[in-house]
Amino acid sequence: MKARRFLMLWNAVLSVGCLCLTGQARASDAPQLSAAELYVLEQATNGSVADLAANFSSKSNQVIGVAFLIDLLTGGKKGVHPNGVRIKNAIIEETLNLRNLEVIPQLQLECCWFKKDVDLAATHFHRGVSFGGSVFSGWVDATEIKADSSLTLNACLISREPPFDLRTTNITLAQLQSLSGNQNPVLVAKSHEATYEIWRNEEGDKSFSLYRPTQFDAEFKSRNGTIQGNLEGWAARFRGPLKGDGLKVDGTIYLDSASFAEQVSFGYATVGKDFSLEAARFSAANSKLNCFGVRVGGSLRLLWANFADAVDFENTQVANNLNAHNARFAGATSPVSFRGMAVGHSAYFNDATFAGPVNFILGHVKGNFEARRARFLNTNDFKELRKFTLDKFTFNADFGSMKAGGFAIFEKASFARAISFRNASLADLYFDSVDWPDINFASDPGLTNLLRIEGMTYQRIRSISEEHYVHSKAQLRESCSNLTGVIARYSPYNFDTYDNLEKYFRREGEPKLANQIFLEHKHREMALSSSQWDRVWYWILRLTIGHGREPWKAVVVSAGLVLIGFLCALQWMQEKGGKPNPRWPVHLANCFFYSVDCFVPLLRWKVEDRLEPKPNCEAAAIYFYVHKTLGLIFVPIWTAALTGLIR
Repeated sequence: MKARRFLMLWNAVLSVGCLCLTGQARASDAPQLSAAELYVLEQATNGSVADLAANFSSKSNQVIGVAFLIDLLTGGKKGVHPNGVRIKNAIIEETLNLRNLEVIPQLQLECCWFKKDVDLAATHFHRGVSFGGSVFSGWVDATEIKADSSLTLNACLISREPPFDLRTTNITLAQLQSLSGNQNPVLVAKSHEATYEIWRNEEGDKSFSLYRPTQFDAEFKSRNGTIQGNLEGWAARFRGPLKGDGLKVDGTIYLDSASFAEQVSFGYATVGKDFSLEAARFSAANSKLNCFGVRVGGSLRLLWANFADAVDFENTQVANNLNAHNARFAGATSPVSFRGMAVGHSAYFNDATFAGPVNFILGHVKGNFEARRARFLNTNDFKELRKFTLDKFTFNADFGSMKAGGFAIFEKASFARAISFRNASLADLYFDSVDWPDINFASDPGLTNLLRIEGMTYQRIRSISEEHYVHSKAQLRESCSNLTGVIARYSPYNFDTYDNLEKYFRREGEPKLANQIFLEHKHREMALSSSQWDRVWYWILRLTIGHGREPWKAVVVSAGLVLIGFLCALQWMQEKGGKPNPRWPVHLANCFFYSVDCFVPLLRWKVEDRLEPKPNCEAAAIYFYVHKTLGLIFVPIWTAALTGLIR
């Protein structure tokens, strides 16, 4: 019995010894943390920011390892404060691979330098994540990323108090205030791997701030990602392609003042709130923007944005407003397409500039479409347009089949070449003080005329030179004159074009202006006819009844012919049988009614039974044969004009 107890005690001692030896071996195998990593771990435990540049002057001491970072982010290091992991000015020299990992704490890696690639594909960030002010020297793959809060790529604020330390020189407030203009950024400086930018705080303000933009030196991919908060990238710098096709953002995409050096694609992306590219710069020749089929739950903001290459918003849906005020589409051979775009409220292109061809074909704006002072500068000819647009549209500015439920305002807009509004449906169309193209372009092959408005419908239309419309008679006359002049100079003949314009002025209570438009319509119709008989008939109707719109002319002509007949009867006719003429009043009456009786076919007052031609006066018989013939012609014409049978 004692022997058995001794053996059991010995085995227990051996087991404890083995465990101790194993623990020592494992402890010796674990990597030792660097001073920077120990500092980061301490700050993460305390809930404070770990600013490596503030605590380690040497770049080599600011390096943290990828294994340590992954362990810290995925729960390997216990005791991380609820504030999350907040690291600033760290250097990561290895490839950071977080693919398919769950990142639990909130993450801030700001003003860091990722020297190699970063793989965030299918990474799930349970809280917010920020890379503000960081530099990515390799590619970033965030395909199918999932963020339960926001993904932040905003430029990092360094200082609001000049002088600004740019490592190589100090910039003082006096130097900044001496700079003219209101452009931002005011000054850009390169320091080691990062770029620093000095921004004026507000337009016209004399205070400044120093920022370090988030910088992507290679491709950034976020295809089919899901971000439950916002995607923020104010003043971010994308030097490689940005691929965000199929991205779903429940909040706002905020890329204001960002710059893009290569192609950008958000095809079929879904944005819950606003999509903002205000003051963004697509400055390179190959920086095409593709937003085909994007769905925006709020507003699309393109104010002051600059696009050097093609832009595609085809079939995009915007629930609220589209605002492209002062946007500049600068590529002369780069098409801009808003084809099929649906806007829930209004679209604003006031003061926008289009250097290349642009189309809004099949666009649908429920509110207003405003293009005040917009400049459509493209002058490519028909063949060049077919090449640049891949034959999708062949007008320099094409609004064909576009619908606008409110005002379509082109006040003071300028068009350099061919424009189309064919089959557009617009509630109120304003062409006030528009600068139309040079008429010399109208001879181009493939373009019959420079302004195509066949099938265009509207409730109201105007073209005046005054800024304030008071619906006065004078303004309506000016508008009628301007519109008919533009149509005559720039548009091909089309019946509906004149018919719609005539109906509008008739609805406005201006029948005289409506009749003028109708007569201009008939004149153009005659000018296009190759038949001489058509031209003769036109002039007969124009001079006699004004094509049915001036029936008073028929009365004047008929009265004139009756008067001529009356004078001829006085000169050439006498009482029948050689009887002496009765008293003058009776004779005058007989001559007058004789002229009327001969001129009006259906009248039979038998006055001709009382008069006969004087002897040797054959001219009387010949004239009154002509008189009767003219009556047979003109009386039915002006009768038809009065009843509306002739137009």
